[in-house]
Amino acid sequence: MAARNPSPPPISEQEADVLYSDNIGDTLFSRKWVLKVLFNATQQIKSDNENINVADSLDSELCELWDMSMNKDVAIFLQEVDGVDIFLEIILGSKSSRLTEISIGIMANMACQEDICKDITNREKLIEVMLILMDHRDAPILVEVTRLVHVAISKNETRDKWMNAIQHSTLLDNLIFILENSVNEELLLNCSLLLSSLLTYNKSLVEIVDDEKLRKAVVEAIKQTKNDSGKTRENLLYIQDLLSEQECTSS
Repeated sequence: MAARNPSPPPISEQEADVLYSDNIGDTLFSRKWVLKVLFNATQQIKSDNENINVADSLDSELCELWDMSMNKDVAIFLQEVDGVDIFLEIILGSKSSRLTEISIGIMANMACQEDICKDITNREKLIEVMLILMDHRDAPILVEVTRLVHVAISKNETRDKWMNAIQHSTLLDNLIFILENSVNEELLLNCSLLLSSLLTYNKSLVEIVDDEKLRKAVVEAIKQTKNDSGKTRENLLYIQDLLSEQECTSS
């Protein structure tokens, strides 16, 4: 009978701490790797004047971090290392639409965590920047901005602050413009979802928008989704119903 190799001794608690010290929470994601990616992203801002294109390697790493940020432990770690401040710095300092899109996308993922969403909402500058970015004409950026705003207004503890800021911004006009003019399916979905949610939480918003323009925009968006039996069309029809209810109430 062949001799068996002896089993390795059990790992002590101290050895385990050293072995897994680089792990984020209970995941296998590396703290050092995340910090390196954040550092490289901030360095990109300095080279924007020479080249606004993001290197393929950095783009790939940021996309991986974007996916990772859906994990609660990763989101919390990003918050602990001032990730929100870093992403806001990138948005304000970079000329790269791609960097802006990814930074907002990561924050939208982080905002799915209640405490992080409250932290984001407490930053008035961030809310102001997000609402200003709704004037942007880059569809991928708008997809992520509308996603972040929708996440924030969907939570009871953060809704009021965002709703108040929205009423004093051009966001509603921008949503109407997008619905009337965009052919981007993902953007139409996000905008229809955001607008239907806004009108659900505060039906009086109908009174501060141009009723005729909104109706026309919804009709145009429905035309774009004529072959869509999914959520976008459902949202648009719901908005139409709200407008009809408002008309009946007013008459």
